[in-house]
Amino acid sequence: SSGINAEYGDTYDAAILAIQHLKDQMGVEIEHRVDISNCDVVTSYRAAHDLLEWGAKVIIGPACTTTCIPVSLLALQYEVPVISYACSGTELSNRDTYPNFG
Repeated sequence: SSGINAEYGDTYDAAILAIQHLKDQMGVEIEHRVDISNCDVVTSYRAAHDLLEWGAKVIIGPACTTTCIPVSLLALQYEVPVISYACSGTELSNRDTYPNFG
């Protein structure tokens, strides 16, 4: 197997399953886009900027604290929440600085 599913397997599958559940059980249509940054700050920031300009209502990810910080600050300018399943930096708990991060 190759591609995104081979590299990110369970995480990617869980995201797709959640999107499908929202559609099937709640009638919620979700447009989604997957960008892989491999915890690179510049790549993550560019991807987040593109998503925000595209009109994203929420950013799920990134997975590294080093990328969550700049992405959260950028998304704050658009009043868009950032949800991460892996970022664990204690500074991200500061609600005055990162009110849109969860």
